[in-house]
Amino acid sequence: MQETRWTAQVLYGSNRLVKVEFFCESNLRQDALQKCKALYGTDDVRQLKREW
Repeated sequence: MQETRWTAQVLYGSNRLVKVEFFCESNLRQDALQKCKALYGTDDVRQLKREW
């Protein structure tokens, strides 16, 4: 299965909003959301978008 590129904005505990980019094996939004939370250690993920 091909990896899908995702972009998101994450809010860190220090109140910094940072745009991030990562790859996920799945193209499902909920899988990408869980991976993003795990990778960047935050619970607040905004504007999660799949990039074609």
